Parts: sequence; structure tokens; C-alpha cells
Amino acid sequence: MTPNRLATISTLAMLVVAGMTTAWVTAQMPARDSAASLLPPAGKGRIAGRITERDDVPVRRATVTIAGDMRLTRTAITDTDGRFSIDQLPLGRFTVTATKAGHPAMSFGARLPFRTGAGVFVAEGESVDTSFRLPRGAVITGTVRDERGHPMLDVPLMAWLVRTSLGGQRTLDFSTPEPQTFMSDDRGQYRVFGLPPGEYVVGTTWYFRGVGPDARMPGVADYQAAFAPQQPRAPEPARPSPAQFNYAQIFAPSSLDPLSGTSVRLAAGQEVGGVDILMQFIQKARIEGAIVYPDGTPAPTRLLISRQSSVSALNSSSESPGLQTGRVASGGLSPGPYTVFAEVPATADSPALWASQDVNLAPGETASITLTLQTSLVMSGTLVFEGKSPLPSDMTRVVASFQRQGPVWARPSVRVNAEGRFTATGIVPGRYLITASVPAGNATTGPVWRVASVKLDDEDVTDRPQELGPGAGAVTITFTDVVTELSGRLLSETGEPTADYFVIAMPEDRAYWLPQSRRIVSTRPDGQGRYLFRGLPPGRYRIAVTTDVVPQDLREPAILEQLLPQSLRVTVSFTTPAVLDIKTTGVL
Repeated sequence: MTPNRLATISTLAMLVVAGMTTAWVTAQMPARDSAASLLPPAGKGRIAGRITERDDVPVRRATVTIAGDMRLTRTAITDTDGRFSIDQLPLGRFTVTATKAGHPAMSFGARLPFRTGAGVFVAEGESVDTSFRLPRGAVITGTVRDERGHPMLDVPLMAWLVRTSLGGQRTLDFSTPEPQTFMSDDRGQYRVFGLPPGEYVVGTTWYFRGVGPDARMPGVADYQAAFAPQQPRAPEPARPSPAQFNYAQIFAPSSLDPLSGTSVRLAAGQEVGGVDILMQFIQKARIEGAIVYPDGTPAPTRLLISRQSSVSALNSSSESPGLQTGRVASGGLSPGPYTVFAEVPATADSPALWASQDVNLAPGETASITLTLQTSLVMSGTLVFEGKSPLPSDMTRVVASFQRQGPVWARPSVRVNAEGRFTATGIVPGRYLITASVPAGNATTGPVWRVASVKLDDEDVTDRPQELGPGAGAVTITFTDVVTELSGRLLSETGEPTADYFVIAMPEDRAYWLPQSRRIVSTRPDGQGRYLFRGLPPGRYRIAVTTDVVPQDLREPAILEQLLPQSLRVTVSFTTPAVLDIKTTGVL
């Protein structure tokens, strides 16, 4: 597992210190000029340092990776004193990351594990010291037992990190960029190690579906089939589906609800034991019922059953694309909340039909439902272009979309005509984010059209999900060819340009603090401390500077709240480029 998702490169240079040799691996190219053009740039710069744990204890044989531009990645192994050195580096910015088993990956300049850190800028011929600490990871241990108290072997477990989502809800998430699984041994004991500091709930992994196939209790028919003489018999009427049993997904100490598990708060290198798990062997739940037209006749349809846990990593869906009988029969379900959604696709003669019902299943419960189909909504709208650039030559290529928030299967179809009017069909009532884009023409000289506003009747709903239902009005999407700019310089306390930071822009209005918001972005300054944001939607923003950030941070309200006190206010508009110079004092 790597701390960052590094780009695939065709040339990798590896330097191994502590008395080992330098090895270069280059891709074979058909021509000498082509091969030379793909060689990583070289120079006279050098990055060296020492990797230590607490109390200045050296971390031996740690892997240190530096990443520059897309063509340069080099690796070194620390020696017995924790030292490493990588030379022949060109001018540029580099991220320096150390990894070793049992230690969460750490980067130079980062405050927390698994963050890229601000990195280091190396001038031509400069030698830079990047010594830093690689703390040992925290550890959680315990024992897994079955319902009778006996140890259970090979139960996949993980430590779930407790987070607060951007919507403000408490949830669980993976503790590392790539989820790590730990198995219980023959004594039922497990050991989860290498954890960064934080609050955790130990439980089965997101893919846990029980042990082997679901078990069921044999009935009279099973015994007759096994022991009675084989004789021709008349077809028997359909019998109820037999009950199915299996182990449920569990969160310590023995909770079916992931958010009701007992949490453990860990400091760097701390070890906590006795976090035991008692598994539950339960009867699985079922959903049965019918899908009918408004007149009560069975409807052949498509069906989707989606789990709706507050922990998104636990959610999954089961799709039945060709349900011809109009009957719902789905067993082997774990307890929890589900949404059952049915859809009859639109035809040339009729609009799409839909039906939906939420079900909260208890262990062993059979939920009986009847889904009565109803007609989906149709909405219309207009595209407006404000600017001096030539209009798109083919309006039908403009993409307008209605993205439903929450349980999703309905996929509204949006068609734009040559006059810039569009029709959206197949809309199921709910909350939608309305967006649009104009495919780029000539990326160098062609106009760039961006969404300036989205209005539902006279209400501005730009970048905000909106409830759509019967009677919803017309939509107007306005594009502009004006590109906003926000730029400035990062300055040290003495007024000198500085580059080793991230600059974050976030909207002052928390209503825009939404997942994947185009108003929450980050950038890195260049070697002269200059930064630039282009294309931010107009509005009031807070600009913050920090030493390390990862994309996940921009979806964490707690991180954004931390940055607010030391942020600066700025207004972005279409009329005047905004300029904001920032002194990097008190940076987090």
C-alpha cells in the first residue's frame, strides 16, 4: 500500500543507500531520441535526511520515496542510523514520503499520516535536509467468538475510523487510503496494527457476508426426499421460502448497528487490548411483494434493492433487470434499512413509470410490500449564453443533467434541441443537483463556457440540491464565457516568497459545503509563491493556507472548521480579478 496514488511512469530511478548500489530501470524505446526524452530530468540537487521514531530512535530499512513531476520518482532505503540520500535532482518541488510495515505512511511537512505534506522545493545544486519522524502505528487486539463463546477462525476484521461527513452526520470510513483487512487466528485472536491516531470501531469488513452459504432448517419435504422411496408425485403447491441463517456483520462488542459499536481513541503508537467481538448467528431477512400498475395488474419491471446504511462503505445493491412476473422475492438480507425501487423504462408511446418504498429490516423479518407504479415527472428548460464568444455550433451536444441525491437508480434522460431548449424525462420526485457543461472545442483557442447560474423559476439553485416534485417549474441554465480569477502570493513573516504550502478556497456560506463541490478546491503555489484559482463561481470565499492536505480533507467539515479561524475573506466576481497576498503566519 502506498500513501499516495502516484502516477504510472515509464521510467523509474531507484537509489538504494547503506552500502547498496544505484539501479536505473528505463523503458525500451524504438528510437534514441524518444528514449532520451522519457528519461527523468537530472540535476545537481540533493535531498537527504534521517527518519526516526520517538526518542530519536532511528527507523531502519524504511522506504523513502520522493515524487516530483510526472516523470520523476525515486526511492531509497534508510540505513542502520535511519539516514537516506537521493541526489542528481533537478530544480523543482518534491514530496518526500517514508513507509515501513507497522507505521502509517508519513510525508515531510505533513502533520498527520497519509497526507502528502507541503513537500520541499529544491533549487539547482541545493542540498536540502528533510529529516522527520515516522511514528509507529497504533494497535488494537482482541478475540472473536461465536454465539456459544468458542473462538472463530478467519473472520475478516478492520478498524473503522469514526468521521463526521460533510453533511454533518457521524459515520465510519476506512482508516487508510486502501482498506486493510486482518484475520482472526485459530484462537480467535486478532491484531490490527499500523493505525494512525484517531477514534475507531472494530468490526467485520465491508465485504463480510457471513461464513459460507446461508444455512436453513430442513423441513418435512427435505426428509421425505432424502429417505422416502422415490415415487412419482403430483406437483405440490408453492411453499414459503425456508428461513435462512448466517453470521451477521458485527461491530464490537456485539452490535448489528455500525454506529452503536464501542469506539476506541488511539494516540500514536498506543496499543489497546481486550476489544473482543461476540458474533451473532441470526436468521436473515426477506423482502416479498408485488409490483403493479395503477389498475392493480402485475407489472414486468426492473427492480433495485439498495442497502441505505449511514456508513456508505457498507452499502450494496441487488439489481433484477428482467423481472417479468411482477413479484418481489429477495432473501438472505442482513438487518438494516433498504430502499426498493422499481422502474418501467419509457417507450415511444409512454413515459417511464416508477415506484419506491423504504424498508427497515429486523433479523428474521419478512417485509411484505406492494409497489404501485406511477408516472415519472417531465421538466423543461432553456439554455442561455451570455458573452462575446461564438455560441456552440451544435447545441444538441450540450450536456444537462439532473443528479438525484440519495438512493439512486432513476436516471433522468435530458435531450437538448438545436434551439437550446431541453426536456428532462424520467424524473422521480426527490432532491436533485442540476448541472450542465459544454463540450470543449479547440482547447487552445475555442471559447470556454461555464455555468454562471441555474434557476428553477425565479429561485437560484446553482450548486445546491433542490427538491423536485409535481408542479416543479421550468429550469434556466445560464452560461458565461467570463472566467473568474483569484490570485496572489504566499509570503513569509519577513516578506519573502514561500512555496511549501497548500492554498484552499472554500465558500463562506456553509450551504455550499457539499460533497464534490466545485467551490471547495485547493492548489499549490509555484516556486515564487504565486498561486492561482480560475473558474470559481462568483461569491464570498474564505482562503486558508495549510502545510498538508488530501482530497478527503476537502470533504471533512471538521477540517474546514479548523481552517476558518486563520482564513482570509475575499470576493470572487466576473467583473474584476481578485488578488489576495497571504502571509504564512500561524499556518496549520
